[in-house]
Amino acid sequence: KEVQSAVDSFVAELALMATLSELLNQTHAAGHFELAQYECRVSFGTPLHAIVAKVRAARARLAAWEAAVGDARRGCYWLAAAPVRAFWPLLRALLARGRA
Repeated sequence: KEVQSAVDSFVAELALMATLSELLNQTHAAGHFELAQYECRVSFGTPLHAIVAKVRAARARLAAWEAAVGDARRGCYWLAAAPVRAFWPLLRALLARGRA
Protein backbone atom coordinates (compact mmCIF):
# COMPACT_ATOMS: atom_id res chain seq x y z
CA LYS A 1 0.00 0.00 0.00
CA GLU A 2 2.81 2.44 0.88
CA VAL A 3 4.65 1.66 -2.36
CA GLN A 4 1.49 2.13 -4.40
CA SER A 5 0.87 5.46 -2.70
CA ALA A 6 4.41 6.62 -3.54
CA VAL A 7 3.99 5.50 -7.17
CA ASP A 8 0.62 7.26 -7.45
CA SER A 9 2.07 10.44 -6.00
CA PHE A 10 5.02 10.31 -8.39
CA VAL A 11 2.75 9.76 -11.41
CA ALA A 12 0.52 12.67 -10.35
CA GLU A 13 3.57 14.89 -9.83
CA LEU A 14 4.94 13.94 -13.24
CA ALA A 15 1.60 14.66 -14.95
CA LEU A 16 1.38 18.08 -13.29
CA MET A 17 4.97 18.89 -14.25
CA ALA A 18 4.23 17.93 -17.86
CA THR A 19 1.21 20.25 -17.82
CA LEU A 20 3.27 23.05 -16.28
CA SER A 21 6.01 22.58 -18.86
CA GLU A 22 3.50 22.70 -21.70
CA LEU A 23 1.85 25.87 -20.36
CA LEU A 24 5.21 27.61 -19.92
CA ASN A 25 6.27 26.57 -23.43
CA GLN A 26 3.00 27.86 -24.89
CA THR A 27 3.42 31.15 -23.06
CA HIS A 28 7.00 31.45 -24.29
CA ALA A 29 5.93 30.63 -27.85
CA ALA A 30 3.20 33.28 -27.56
CA GLY A 31 5.96 35.82 -26.96
CA HIS A 32 5.53 36.65 -23.28
CA PHE A 33 8.42 39.00 -22.48
CA GLU A 34 9.03 37.62 -18.98
CA LEU A 35 9.45 34.15 -20.43
CA ALA A 36 12.08 35.12 -22.98
CA GLN A 37 14.52 33.57 -20.51
CA TYR A 38 12.80 31.60 -17.80
CA GLU A 39 13.65 28.78 -15.48
CA CYS A 40 11.24 26.92 -13.25
CA ARG A 41 12.52 24.40 -10.73
CA VAL A 42 10.37 22.13 -8.66
CA SER A 43 12.08 19.73 -6.28
CA PHE A 44 11.15 16.08 -6.31
CA GLY A 45 8.62 15.45 -3.59
CA THR A 46 7.11 18.94 -3.72
CA PRO A 47 3.55 18.70 -2.37
CA LEU A 48 1.04 18.33 -5.18
CA HIS A 49 -0.96 21.37 -4.06
CA ALA A 50 2.13 23.55 -4.60
CA ILE A 51 2.55 22.24 -8.15
CA VAL A 52 -1.18 22.67 -8.80
CA ALA A 53 -0.82 26.31 -7.73
CA LYS A 54 2.03 26.78 -10.21
CA VAL A 55 -0.06 25.18 -12.98
CA ARG A 56 -3.00 27.47 -12.21
CA ALA A 57 -0.74 30.53 -12.17
CA ALA A 58 0.84 29.50 -15.49
CA ARG A 59 -2.59 28.91 -17.04
CA ALA A 60 -3.78 32.34 -15.84
CA ARG A 61 -0.59 34.02 -17.13
CA LEU A 62 -1.06 32.44 -20.57
CA ALA A 63 -4.73 33.46 -20.74
CA ALA A 64 -3.95 37.03 -19.65
CA TRP A 65 -1.10 37.29 -22.16
CA GLU A 66 -3.21 35.96 -25.02
CA ALA A 67 -5.96 38.44 -24.14
CA ALA A 68 -3.49 41.35 -23.94
CA VAL A 69 -1.89 40.43 -27.27
CA GLY A 70 -5.32 40.07 -28.87
CA ASP A 71 -6.37 43.50 -27.60
CA ALA A 72 -3.12 45.07 -28.79
CA ARG A 73 -3.44 43.50 -32.23
CA ARG A 74 -7.02 44.68 -32.59
CA GLY A 75 -5.91 48.21 -31.68
CA CYS A 76 -2.74 48.25 -33.79
CA TYR A 77 -3.17 46.23 -36.96
CA TRP A 78 0.57 46.24 -37.71
CA LEU A 79 1.23 44.15 -34.58
CA ALA A 80 -0.44 41.25 -36.36
CA ALA A 81 2.26 41.37 -39.06
CA ALA A 82 4.73 39.38 -36.96
CA PRO A 83 4.79 37.14 -33.94
CA VAL A 84 5.24 38.96 -30.65
CA ARG A 85 8.62 37.28 -30.21
CA ALA A 86 9.86 39.24 -33.24
CA PHE A 87 9.61 42.38 -31.10
CA TRP A 88 11.89 41.07 -28.35
CA PRO A 89 15.07 42.67 -29.80
CA LEU A 90 13.30 46.03 -29.93
CA LEU A 91 12.11 45.66 -26.37
CA ARG A 92 15.60 44.68 -25.18
CA ALA A 93 17.09 47.71 -26.94
CA LEU A 94 14.52 50.06 -25.45
CA LEU A 95 15.02 48.64 -21.97
CA ALA A 96 18.80 48.84 -22.29
CA ARG A 97 18.55 52.41 -23.49
CA GLY A 98 16.29 53.27 -20.56
CA ARG A 99 18.84 51.88 -18.11
CA ALA A 100 21.73 53.81 -19.66
